[in-house]
Amino acid sequence: MRRYYLHTRHHGIFYAELLDPQSGRKLTARSTGTKDRDEAMLKVAAWLQSGIPTGRKRKPRPLELATSLDGIIKSIKKIELNPDDALHIVAVLKNRNLIDFTVMKAGNGTIPFADFLKTF
Repeated sequence: MRRYYLHTRHHGIFYAELLDPQSGRKLTARSTGTKDRDEAMLKVAAWLQSGIPTGRKRKPRPLELATSLDGIIKSIKKIELNPDDALHIVAVLKNRNLIDFTVMKAGNGTIPFADFLKTF
């Protein structure tokens, strides 16, 4: 079974599209940073073995974790969410100490801050 696709973009730099092991779907293309096909293939092989570099520090993340994270983000982008759903997601992130505060968009029953201060 094929595990990735390799193609060129932008000035001949090779990009790899890894496949999700469970669903078989292509993930977002990632730059290998090289114009040499052999180097690109070696880099992709290293990603498949040790994980995909992610984040600011480029720390490797296992392919299974990266694919599940991509699945979560795609789901959030596609499904209809209401404010209660958004608060539930934020509550989970707060419980894991990933975020500190929440700012909600004004909705039904809320008033602008300046109007609140006038009545206060």
